[in-house]
Amino acid sequence: MQVFARCWAFPSSAKVFPLGAMMLMRKTVKPFTAKQIELATTFADQAVICHRETSGLFDEVQKTHGRTARNLSNTSRQRAKVA
Repeated sequence: MQVFARCWAFPSSAKVFPLGAMMLMRKTVKPFTAKQIELATTFADQAVICHRETSGLFDEVQKTHGRTARNLSNTSRQRAKVA
């Protein structure tokens, strides 16, 4: 079991709804600096942007996969009719 003296948690949100949370922890008893908080907040913002981009790419791959599957199915049906 680890014991932490300081902990700071903050949400990672995409404008309207939260996507998760990030947490900074340290074993020493001293406050987080403004620079550390700024860096962590920037990192959280970047994580949200990355999540959006990844979600968009996933949706694009799913659409392409659906089109490919339909095309393959149509091709198989046409070959079956010819044979």
